[in-house]
Amino acid sequence: MTIIIHSRHGLSDGRQGMAYIHSVPGRLRVKTRSFRAVEETRQLCRSLATWDGVEEVTFNPRSNSLVVIYDPARVVEDDLLAAIRAQGHRLRPGTSLLHLPAPVPAPPAKLPLSPLVGTAAAAFGGALGKALAGALIKSTIERGVVGLVSAAIR
Repeated sequence: MTIIIHSRHGLSDGRQGMAYIHSVPGRLRVKTRSFRAVEETRQLCRSLATWDGVEEVTFNPRSNSLVVIYDPARVVEDDLLAAIRAQGHRLRPGTSLLHLPAPVPAPPAKLPLSPLVGTAAAAFGGALGKALAGALIKSTIERGVVGLVSAAIR
């Protein structure tokens, strides 16, 4: 068990604001302005560090951040959050990032086109492509000829 408390510089006292919570199994990070009450937060750190399964508690008053490294087989994350709330720190459920949003279901697979429709679409696409290419070439040639004749007349 390790307690790391970074030095504080110019922090005001007060317990207000919402929390940012990030969690992966074995690591919990809570960032809230209510950690500006530095002495109370240090007491919280000492308390959490005595828990069986908590390996390290890091508190940084400059960023109002608390990181708890723990063994997920022995410590329940909700119990850690409950202990933080019990000390008066507001951790609103609406600001929690504990769980990723549910994955968006994949769009349904495209139904295969019948061979007749596929053949007709390919033929139409080919004819349309040839017509567009022909019109572009004709327009380019006509503009080129008009430009040459105009230059010759001047």
